[in-house]
Amino acid sequence: MIISREVNNVKFVFSQSECGYQEVIDDFENSDYILVVTFNISENGDYLISKLKNVSPNTEVKIFSNIPQRFKQYYHENARNLAKRKIRIYIDKLNPERFNLNTDTSFSFSNHSKIILTNNKVYVGSANFSDESRNNIESGFISDDVEFIEFIKKDIVGYMEGSSVSYYNNKFSRLKVMLSLIYSNLESIRQDLYYATHGSHDHAGKSQEFFMVDNNISLYDISPVDNLLYDLEDLLNEVQIEFEQYEIDEFDIGQVVSDLENIRDHYTEGSPINEYMKFDEIRYVNDYIDKNSMMAFDEYLEGYHDTGTERAGEIKLELAESASEDVLSLLENLKNLSFNLEEIISQFPSSNVNSNITNV
Repeated sequence: MIISREVNNVKFVFSQSECGYQEVIDDFENSDYILVVTFNISENGDYLISKLKNVSPNTEVKIFSNIPQRFKQYYHENARNLAKRKIRIYIDKLNPERFNLNTDTSFSFSNHSKIILTNNKVYVGSANFSDESRNNIESGFISDDVEFIEFIKKDIVGYMEGSSVSYYNNKFSRLKVMLSLIYSNLESIRQDLYYATHGSHDHAGKSQEFFMVDNNISLYDISPVDNLLYDLEDLLNEVQIEFEQYEIDEFDIGQVVSDLENIRDHYTEGSPINEYMKFDEIRYVNDYIDKNSMMAFDEYLEGYHDTGTERAGEIKLELAESASEDVLSLLENLKNLSFNLEEIISQFPSSNVNSNITNV
């Protein structure tokens, strides 16, 4: 088997005493996808591992590693003991739960390749994802060829997934991680929406929050909610199938899915929230001046601008008052959804390490 691809924008790197792919590591914070393919990792050093642990919770991380000293067969007890120790270290250090929610670990026992990749840069060479590699003489190349990066993500990752052993032994771990990530994002969005529609003031030395009728909801605030709800619907349907297959006495997932449509109804086209979000005060003022442009010369222009601004404010306030009940209802429904997701997550069975990793 040979998979090949021509590469553009290539830079050769030859290194010792420094990390040859440091610029790829530095790009971790700018990427929502990170790939690590390595023969080994550091048993004691934590510099590179910590870089993975500190990425954004929304960043998808895929790790493929071999386990040195793990073989198909062991002919001496000493070799078996060395393998047992090494396997234990790798299972511990590459435990997905030690990283962000969106980390997937697999082991490829025939892998000797080294690839470090983000959405923007890729390193292919001799250096492992190991702190000790900087002590060696290493060489490779770095490229920002977008087509090559996509080729790696699709073709090479696809091959690695088909020839590797996943960290966990069932789909529940992946589903739980994905659901936990959506839950975390939902809570963040719900809090942003809450603070966009509430204010606070000090009273007798205590901070009190209050609902602002003339709030600051925008299409930007709502669109992440909408995208997240559709992703959640697909995921919950998958979770329900798995729960039924394993006869888990699940929380009423079907009802939660039905409730998602009720949440979306709060801001669909024609709803008070949607009408509020669509109203553009600046455009209204400009249109108002244009309609009166025949008279909006010099001494009249400022007056028409002030009148248009005042009228726009009045309309905005009317729309806000009309939407206020739905805003509070939306926040309450999102709060209930978060609670339901907590209940569903709590019903996932414990994830077990894939028994195919350990062969001693």
